[in-house]
Amino acid sequence: MTITVHEHQETRLANQQISSQQGTALWQRYGSYVAVVGPSLTTNNQWVLKPQGWVGSIVVDAELCVMLQPKTPVANIFGMLGYAYQLNSFLLFDGAATFATIDEMFQQLATIFAKRVIHRARLGLHRQYLERDQQSVAIRGRIDLPENWRAPHRHPPTSRFQERTADCKDNQIIAFTLQTLARHRLGQDASGAVRTALHRFAGGLTPTPFHPSDCTNRHYTRLNQDYQLLHALCRFFLEHSGPTHQLGDRTMLPFLVNMGRLFELFVAQWLLAHLPAQYRLATQERVVVDAAGAFPIVLDMVIYNATSGQPLLLLDTKYKIADSPSPDDLQQVVAYSVARGCPNAVLIYPTQLPRPFNGYYGQSQVAIRTVAFDIATDIEEGGRRLMEELMRMLRSGAAIPNSP
Repeated sequence: MTITVHEHQETRLANQQISSQQGTALWQRYGSYVAVVGPSLTTNNQWVLKPQGWVGSIVVDAELCVMLQPKTPVANIFGMLGYAYQLNSFLLFDGAATFATIDEMFQQLATIFAKRVIHRARLGLHRQYLERDQQSVAIRGRIDLPENWRAPHRHPPTSRFQERTADCKDNQIIAFTLQTLARHRLGQDASGAVRTALHRFAGGLTPTPFHPSDCTNRHYTRLNQDYQLLHALCRFFLEHSGPTHQLGDRTMLPFLVNMGRLFELFVAQWLLAHLPAQYRLATQERVVVDAAGAFPIVLDMVIYNATSGQPLLLLDTKYKIADSPSPDDLQQVVAYSVARGCPNAVLIYPTQLPRPFNGYYGQSQVAIRTVAFDIATDIEEGGRRLMEELMRMLRSGAAIPNSP
């Protein structure tokens, strides 16, 4: 049975729709992704489920799957992922607008990834020269003198040499991602493509677990340029494959997208692609606020003057549906702005607030304005409107044009 719940909404289900064992498993394993309240007098003997800023699918057991459906159109989620993971050149194919659920999108991406991997396997896996150590009577490469001096009676001696092999990180990352995908609840087409890719690509590679960050900042040449897109997709799948993906754990993995994190990545990449050259955008900048450096602050984004390096606008994304910014949001952005030495701050929400903020909070000297990057309609149009507002602020030299 599949149960669909919607972002920002409570879903009430009859007591018999979810067994006590299923409800307990959902609460214990995924309570931080979807709030679970069991049947009681206060819930009229019903189950109450509410997503906590995550969308995707959770396989509770063989009989129950919970779909967390986003409020934003799935086609827009698809476009946001294209920017966030720098996949726009790869994800332009017909049919994206027809996705009805996040699960359909995930299945399609898994199929595309697997087919790309199969194509690369046909061409041959990329090989690298890696340094190896080997004990052998036949010396290969050079003798490892420090190692042999430590054990002079060792026989045969240890030699060190360069070996050109496909068993390298570039390929191991892809193999590990395929193994992770194989543990998802995939449809027939996607599952078949993933199994075929795993069979053709992963043979002879050392099983090695990887973190999503291992997929970024890798070196590419003309020999492995197509790996850049494959690794970008690997990062996407590994980041959204649930709370754990250790080797040997055969539990069916959920597919979960943190909408707050996706919104932050998307806004940053959209601005990087569209900000005029006279400005520079820094993302995830660490600022030390204490002498010992034990409590650094990580800033979402800061716009600098590209020539002088002066901070002009501090940007902080807030994936919230609210009437106005909360005191916590305002206090946080003031603290960030003071730490960075930036007098102007902007809070970016996914929709226009009914009661926007445009002023100073408390006794601070930080000018704060709330703006929207509307992701409910056309994201390119939403980005254009955001950019217009930011340009007005930058040209005026302050976030509050008519500051007191």
